[in-house]
Amino acid sequence: MPSASPTYDTNGYSGSTPGTTKGADVINEMNNLYGLFGWFCHGGTGGKRSGIATMASGLNDKPYWKLDAEDANGFHDVQPESNNGLDNLTNHDSPSILYSNSCTVTPFDITSNIGNSGARNCGEVFTILPQTGGVAFLGNTRYGLVGLLYLMHKQFGTLIYTDDFHSHIGVAECISRYNQSYVDLYYSHNLIGCPEIQMWTATPQRFTSATVSKNGNVTDDKASGPVTIQSGANVIIDADGETTINGSFEVQAGAQFEIK
Repeated sequence: MPSASPTYDTNGYSGSTPGTTKGADVINEMNNLYGLFGWFCHGGTGGKRSGIATMASGLNDKPYWKLDAEDANGFHDVQPESNNGLDNLTNHDSPSILYSNSCTVTPFDITSNIGNSGARNCGEVFTILPQTGGVAFLGNTRYGLVGLLYLMHKQFGTLIYTDDFHSHIGVAECISRYNQSYVDLYYSHNLIGCPEIQMWTATPQRFTSATVSKNGNVTDDKASGPVTIQSGANVIIDADGETTINGSFEVQAGAQFEIK
């Protein structure tokens, strides 16, 4: 439980009134393009428990601000809010991964198709948003237990940095669950996404050059163009037959293009 402090009372919760940090503020912070998020708060799926509580004072205290799975299916206890759904994420071209300790945020049996009146849960929304959201959601399909889940999260974070094998999120998730003694958490915390995905643990570098090799699959049966070789690129095509370039083909100034 949070301790009383001027900062918490101002930004989190004061008496019976939620403070200034709202669900929409959490969404705005997530839009700063982090690679790995962590949720450590109350959560749920179905009715007024949909989404997560962004700020609460103590155990299950109300009212509180919420982060919902989607704005269109938002629920509130007392404080209505807009722009606090995961569908307000704007991380185009920067997909992330979300690790949650919150209860029941991605249940297999409470989804847009099962028992939730067409509303998606948080795990659904985060992994299917077009161009935004992320490639994987690790969260509880049932209750969580903060006193032990933080140990799982800590080990998960350590494992993904160990080597290439453990950077596969399915491997790190499995080992971190297996090493915990509380059987409910072993089954409750689950990965939504491909277990083979490897996490970047450093900033990816931009390619300065690339080589593409023909393997016999080139065909002229498909529609062509337009093709643009952008400035700074160096493209070499090693052709063993006739090559056709039409009017939609462009080589920008500063680019190099060669057909051998």
